[in-house]
Amino acid sequence: MNYLAIENHLKENLYELSEASQIHLTHVLKKKHGQFVSVIYPEVGRATAKIVSESLVAVEAWDNHPSNWVTSLHLHLPLPRPQTGKKIFHLAGAYSIDSLDFYYPKPENKAYLTSSLYRSLEWKKWVLEGMCQTGEFRFPKSNWQDSDLLSRESLFPKEVIAEDRTIRFVLDPSGIPFPTTWARDWNHVVMVLGEESGLRQSSLQYLEKRGFLKVALGTKTLRTEFALAQALYAIELLKANSARN
Repeated sequence: MNYLAIENHLKENLYELSEASQIHLTHVLKKKHGQFVSVIYPEVGRATAKIVSESLVAVEAWDNHPSNWVTSLHLHLPLPRPQTGKKIFHLAGAYSIDSLDFYYPKPENKAYLTSSLYRSLEWKKWVLEGMCQTGEFRFPKSNWQDSDLLSRESLFPKEVIAEDRTIRFVLDPSGIPFPTTWARDWNHVVMVLGEESGLRQSSLQYLEKRGFLKVALGTKTLRTEFALAQALYAIELLKANSARN
């Protein structure tokens, strides 16, 4: 954990740390009153803060500029089993994913909704953990409504369509290698992940006809969380290369 998370603004520049951050400050960092730490406040920014007590910090100055590695990133994937879901939410926080839209290709995917990870606000804890790892502070929207992938308006977010500077990827082993450069200017990414066995052929054809580029991460079949981590790194590399051109 490289950043501590602020939970409440009390007054002026005084803020209360989350319970997890209080424990981390006391038992891991073992920093004392008067020393400085890096903090994030979801949807507000990141900052340097002075420790006032085990639970309170005084913020010195805010940096409320997102990292802007991409303007927005929208992800669609099958609802994973809870243990995998925790890792997905961690990555969502770490990489500042704007939205996570889950769908249910099989009955067992829908059955995962009974887990406390999805039924309660537990998933937010794992997002926050990812944010504390990298210092990102945009909190993703999560959607697990009962609808089929192909019927979702969220495949084409209104704010993305309006600007039309979007790359659309669908991950599939039969795709071309993930690109490292892009010919035109872009800021938004919409990405679809299928099951580990891949998307149905009809789904792939539907997405390709609507502008999604079929890309592969190599010849290996990866677990969902590893495929997502690799894809996020590939997008980060693509953005860095685009900035240099």
